[in-house]
Amino acid sequence: MATRLGLVLQWLQAALAPAQPKAATNLYRRACEHNQRGIALAREGDNLAAIREFRRAIELLSDYGEAHYNLAVSLEHVDKLESAIKTFRTVARLRPNLSPIHQG
Repeated sequence: MATRLGLVLQWLQAALAPAQPKAATNLYRRACEHNQRGIALAREGDNLAAIREFRRAIELLSDYGEAHYNLAVSLEHVDKLESAIKTFRTVARLRPNLSPIHQG
């Protein structure tokens, strides 16, 4: 189960790797930028554009729990419920504290 600390440690390991320190930092920064753009678009009501941004963030950083959560919420808003449920399940695995799904 990925935690925020685990994600930070994973990112730091990648960032400190001798061959790719700048690439890892840029990858993380770009993923965050896409997630932030998605949030802004969702707030404006443009969930389809927001979905594209959240997916770009996830393509860059596949275990980015917040982007998965934001994607699931936007999918729900455009009535793509099966995809939203699947994505919420991913959130439950990556970041259980963000997920509306309670595993028991």
